[in-house]
Amino acid sequence: MSRRSRASGPAISLFSFQDIITSVTAILILMVLILTLELIARLQKAGASAADVRTAADLRSVVDDLEGAIKKLEEDLAERTRRAGMIAELSPGELRASIQASGEAAAKLQDTIATLDRDLEKASIERRSAESKLVEIVKQRPETDALEQKAEDLSDSAAELAEVNQVEAERLQSLEDRQGTRERSPSTLVFNNPPGAGPQPRLIDLSAAGVRILGNRIGGDLTCDWPVLGLPPGFVKWLAVLDGKREYVVVILRPSGLSRYDDVCAAIAEVNVGIGTELISELMTVVVKD
Repeated sequence: MSRRSRASGPAISLFSFQDIITSVTAILILMVLILTLELIARLQKAGASAADVRTAADLRSVVDDLEGAIKKLEEDLAERTRRAGMIAELSPGELRASIQASGEAAAKLQDTIATLDRDLEKASIERRSAESKLVEIVKQRPETDALEQKAEDLSDSAAELAEVNQVEAERLQSLEDRQGTRERSPSTLVFNNPPGAGPQPRLIDLSAAGVRILGNRIGGDLTCDWPVLGLPPGFVKWLAVLDGKREYVVVILRPSGLSRYDDVCAAIAEVNVGIGTELISELMTVVVKD
């Protein structure tokens, strides 16, 4: 294959540069050797101790180091010579193109470095933000734990209420079963006082609103609202004047008053008065006729 033709322009010669590098390297090596010999001679002349004079092994180590340095310089010189030879073969146009390509590569490298710097700064900002959020989460952890505990307590309370509701529903169903399938008016319950001299019924209407005493002997109905705790004082006072031998209590129970039913029954039992129960719907009207 024929050798590539050179350009018509003058070629670049680097032989002078190589001569200078070789001469400087040789001079440096010669100066190191001269200084080493001078140092040894001065130490021996001054009568230094054997510990202060370099031994043959020490000198050999120094020589090895110098040979290694010389070898490294020779390799570097050979590499530079090879590169200089490659450059010398290039024409000025090719050399300018190579320099331009190197400049473009350097510019791309700078762009890449700038992009990496921006990405690094962005990652640093995100890291600081994540650390701040982590600190906030750690600060809010006691409050979160408290809310979780409260949620567990509410869940337990809801389960207990569900059980209570189930028990109350079963009790209501039991009361309805005991009352039988007696037909009632869908809107009005009419109660006629029985004739005769036997025990007379005293009616109370039990609901969430309170205890309504029907047909009160004092005159008309008497409504006793529920207090915060316990039974209405007016109802308790009314119970105290009942005569267990001549009267008994009929509890007209609405669904909303079921939760108070046990307390009312217990209060009636304490005064030794008989008790009966009538279940009605929440919207029914009770009318008492003499």
